[in-house]
Amino acid sequence: MRLRPVVLACALALPAARAAAQAKPAAAEEEEDEEGGQTLEIGLRGSKGREANTKDFDWGPTVSYGILTSPEKRLNRFKYELELSYNDAMTDFQSALSSQATRVRTAEFRYAKLHLLKLLGFDFKKRISIVPYVAGGIQYADSRQDSRAFDEATGEFVSEGQRDRYWSPTVGAGAEVALNKKMTLALDYDQNTEGGDRRVTRLTLELKVAVFGEN
Repeated sequence: MRLRPVVLACALALPAARAAAQAKPAAAEEEEDEEGGQTLEIGLRGSKGREANTKDFDWGPTVSYGILTSPEKRLNRFKYELELSYNDAMTDFQSALSSQATRVRTAEFRYAKLHLLKLLGFDFKKRISIVPYVAGGIQYADSRQDSRAFDEATGEFVSEGQRDRYWSPTVGAGAEVALNKKMTLALDYDQNTEGGDRRVTRLTLELKVAVFGEN
């Protein structure tokens, strides 16, 4: 007879414990959504570039890893991203008496790409569907120029080749539009801090797809 109160208490406590167990994962999932998650994206970029007086149009791949750095309920909200990109640009000018071919290969690591999701309560992504960002990084450039010209003194064509390799800091800015939860389209401007023939600037249109996570 003394066991009846214990059994009755256990019977009443079991549904409450089961409901609490089910509510805990839901709350954790809601908290995770609030904090944001990690994303891994791959992309393709088409660039209009310029190295000194040489203009080109080229394509190149990108890989980026991002994480939301602040909860959604914050007044200001940012997304921090690391990005690795590669561009291979070739130009070729020819005439009857001369020719010049230039190839500029650049690899850039952006270690400080910061997306401004919300500022003073204004949600850029929800209100205008555009997320601005600024970026800083480092670039490795491999520039090669081969020229061939006719020498009137000798009556022969003379060939000459020049190659330049260097590292340089880069700065840039852009705006990103979410096409859906997995795809984004960005307009990006980027340049290194070199001068003269080593200056490289690029205006890029980039399409990215999320391998995991959502934008």
